Amino acid sequence: MRIALPCVGHAPMNVEKNLELIEKNLAHADLAVFPEMFVTGYSLKNRVLRFAEPLDGPIVKKLSEIATEHETAIVTGMPEFCPETNLVYNSAVVVMPDGNVKLHRKRKLATFGPFEEALFISPGREEHSIIEVNGFRIGLIICYELFFPEIAKAYAMKGADILICISASPSTTKKFFEAVLPARAIENTVFVCYSNLLGTEQNLVFWGGQRAYGPRGELLGMVQPYTEGILEIEVERSKLRIARKLRPTIPDTRWFEMNDGK
Repeated sequence: MRIALPCVGHAPMNVEKNLELIEKNLAHADLAVFPEMFVTGYSLKNRVLRFAEPLDGPIVKKLSEIATEHETAIVTGMPEFCPETNLVYNSAVVVMPDGNVKLHRKRKLATFGPFEEALFISPGREEHSIIEVNGFRIGLIICYELFFPEIAKAYAMKGADILICISASPSTTKKFFEAVLPARAIENTVFVCYSNLLGTEQNLVFWGGQRAYGPRGELLGMVQPYTEGILEIEVERSKLRIARKLRPTIPDTRWFEMNDGK
């Protein structure tokens, strides 16, 4: 499967412009991955209620049209309003070319330092859900969730081949993501793809730096931090088979659990 990780400067609070950027940067891939809250920008604060939309709203409708026309599955971040709960979530939406829509709601909200997510957004409550694209099983992670290894491990135990992390990481957290991303690949023998915002919002400078790692932690490619570009990679099952034979962390985890950790 061919995956594109576009790193392009977004336009805060300009939904129409950001949807245009998505359509222009699909790179003819099977799957194109855009960052956390890319559709609206990250620093909405109390304006999030004005921009949040349900999954049957104009934003997802337009994304579905783009995905169908270009025959590309799209992952992107947006504020999602849920009519059933009357709550707003920080969501990763997956729009398939056939019109099918899946999502992951961010459960671990960053509310420390410059981050104020829990003041304006509700945490997701759903269990880990695997999304399938072109026969590959994908687990979605949003930014701060990457620092909870149990989340990545749960996806791997459910059969994930790829972990996709969409992010709004500013320059102050750059070194932490650079350290943790390959670790999650090695621990779980999965591909890890990272898509981060690029640009400036208020007092936050987002560093971009899209990158991908193979299931043994090898860097498959990256966009240089603070620059625009599109990373394109091919994920191959043969790399998964080799990694899992050489480092059987998943079956050993199952054995450990079955034997009560003894």
